[in-house]
Amino acid sequence: MAEYIQRREGVIMSGYKDRYGDIINEGDTINFCFGIPITSVNAKVIIKNKCYIALTPEHNPKQCSLPWLLKNFEVEKVEEK
Repeated sequence: MAEYIQRREGVIMSGYKDRYGDIINEGDTINFCFGIPITSVNAKVIIKNKCYIALTPEHNPKQCSLPWLLKNFEVEKVEEK
């Protein structure tokens, strides 16, 4: 999946989608699970060096590439309250 960035009303939009088809943008929070026992992770999405990065400060590694996450895990966008 090719990455593209466009600006709409001051928000940077990505071409990446979660498992339900919702577009993931900078500033969104995503959720994914990994490991045995299963660990649920909420990660904030940022842009760093023109790449989408998910911040996972309580886990190792502390950050990872959004495209890599989408390729290897089922990722869902978390609705902000």
